[in-house]
Amino acid sequence: MIQELYSKLNNNEFLAPGGIAYNFYIVPYEVRKEAETLADIDHIVEDLRRPTDFIDVLSLDLFSVFLEYLDADKFGNQSRLAFLLDSDARAESAYLHTNVTKSLFEKAHSEQFRDYVHAKIVAHFSQTDPVHKRPYVFLWGFGAMFPYLRANEFLIAYEAVNDANLYKVILFYPGTVRDGQFSLFGVLNDQHAYRAQILEIESESKGTNHHGKTG
Repeated sequence: MIQELYSKLNNNEFLAPGGIAYNFYIVPYEVRKEAETLADIDHIVEDLRRPTDFIDVLSLDLFSVFLEYLDADKFGNQSRLAFLLDSDARAESAYLHTNVTKSLFEKAHSEQFRDYVHAKIVAHFSQTDPVHKRPYVFLWGFGAMFPYLRANEFLIAYEAVNDANLYKVILFYPGTVRDGQFSLFGVLNDQHAYRAQILEIESESKGTNHHGKTG
């Protein structure tokens, strides 16, 4: 995946912002290759930033951002994250564990969390830099976010603040897509509709990838 995706994102035609109705693209990947895929994401971010490309990508692990958001949300004398972790550890019944899960679900679906993510994106694209281009946001970590937030739920919520003329969002989806049907982890059928486009990447598995490994 790494060479094909790098080539696509470094294509001048794809780089150009605007001119599209919806700026979200989905890259499905096999869950069994999670570690490999996350390493590929890091490599692509590094390679695009090199002096030959000068492309600065904002790469967001949504689960890490969610934990950061909960940690910044004060609840009494402690953070919301600390409170929920402590509550879950002390829970002595399924009912109490369910309450913690419900709270996490509500927080993940809140406008406040959506705006917290949006603020990071706005800050990235507000930087003044005459050298680097900033056309992309990488969004991943949806496997860890399950069951609190699904990818389609985040996309729907984010439409209210999205700026299609400013950037493209590349969403890494831990699952499969066949005939337009999404399956999270390859086992959970996703009945929700996705407006996002599947990122078309031609396979170059017989060639040499960007890091010199033969596919």
